[in-house]
Amino acid sequence: MTVVEEYWYGTKVRSDTFLTAYIDGASRGNPGPAAIGVLIEKDQRPLLELCQYIGYSTNNVAEYTALITAIEEAIRLGGDHLFVLSDSQLLVRQMDGSYKVKNSHILPLFQRANSLCRRLKSFQIKHIERALNSQANDLAARIVKHYQSERSNSGKSQSRLGGRSAG
Repeated sequence: MTVVEEYWYGTKVRSDTFLTAYIDGASRGNPGPAAIGVLIEKDQRPLLELCQYIGYSTNNVAEYTALITAIEEAIRLGGDHLFVLSDSQLLVRQMDGSYKVKNSHILPLFQRANSLCRRLKSFQIKHIERALNSQANDLAARIVKHYQSERSNSGKSQSRLGGRSAG
């Protein structure tokens, strides 16, 4: 493999260590059943797609969980330079220092994300429109929808068996 050096935000980087991550968190009910979607690319080609149910949570917690997961996976994949794209304006502005983190539930996640960023040679985060983040959005939404249909189906099964369904 040929290693190409290029400039990224004024920094000379090796293309074999440069990764881009699209992230999204989803919560139905806010708080409610929540999931994350992460797509990591290298040279504009998918390297990793991940969707994961994270339990009952808020959308902001899901967004931060997606960010933390993306950074952890980028490090695991050997990425030294990570460019994150998110449709969460709040997350991006908190991470770039434009907004302060005031929510006590978010602060430990913010601190964890910043700690992980320090393990990278460079980290950039940018807000994008939801339409440009459709793959990560679809990954997160798919798992929440799957979880909701599983719960719905298990409730129906229990009702037929004489059990009580939650609700």
